Amino acid sequence: MANNTSSSPVPESLPTRCHRGATSRRRLFTGAVLSVLAVTLAAAQTPPAPGGRAGGGRGGGAGHYPTPEQWAAMPENAKAYVEKARSLAADDPDLQFDFGIFCAPGAGASNQERAALGVPNSEPRLQPYPAPAPPSVIGGQRLFDNFYWIGNTGIGAWLITSNDGYILFDAMNSEADASDIIIPAIRKLNLDPMKIKYVVFGHHHFDHTGGGQYIQRLTGAKAIMGRDDWTIYLRSPARGGGAPPAKMSGCGCSPPIPRRRTRPIAPGCAPSSPR
Repeated sequence: MANNTSSSPVPESLPTRCHRGATSRRRLFTGAVLSVLAVTLAAAQTPPAPGGRAGGGRGGGAGHYPTPEQWAAMPENAKAYVEKARSLAADDPDLQFDFGIFCAPGAGASNQERAALGVPNSEPRLQPYPAPAPPSVIGGQRLFDNFYWIGNTGIGAWLITSNDGYILFDAMNSEADASDIIIPAIRKLNLDPMKIKYVVFGHHHFDHTGGGQYIQRLTGAKAIMGRDDWTIYLRSPARGGGAPPAKMSGCGCSPPIPRRRTRPIAPGCAPSSPR
């Protein structure tokens, strides 16, 4: 086809049209599922159980999702979204699989649900392979160039190295994960963990932040995370590193209070923008 000089447009191939159609359906399906959860939770009046964990991620918490009772009592407009998702899934085995997971009270968020998820009934045929419990340590893996993955069969962290220092993305579940998995793996890769300059948290969940404060104490690294996540992170007594420092506001670790730029910054925190 390289010698085709016709000025007429090349017809879009059937696979391309199918792919675009499937992508559009997936986007509509995702929107319907998110609408179900939002409407159901907004209508729910039942407070979380005492001592319930409001976290999430791979730590097993599902506190942001409806309870079975709330799901059963969802309002009519939420039920309409469920039926919309069902119709969008139609006979697509991948979307049917997604519907079975996400159009349910726990949305596949707990460890028990994840262990029983299985695989879609679609091509290529996949074999279910639940993560081992308890997790098995994999250690450090060099993916390419200066990019590494470190962790176990349940969760991990990412490391980018440079001559100017390292950036660690996420810090696994706990201080023990940081001290027993992340740091030894970095050393086994013939790298120096003391060169970690920044720890970047995807969000406040324990499976991203658990070992963060240990890494900060050990290396003096600065932590970076979205503004609104800091409030939840600092209030949580279950963080692997213990209680938050006495003064954190105005340092980029919580919604900043206007300060003069010369004010001392709490250790381990990135300074907020000048005001």
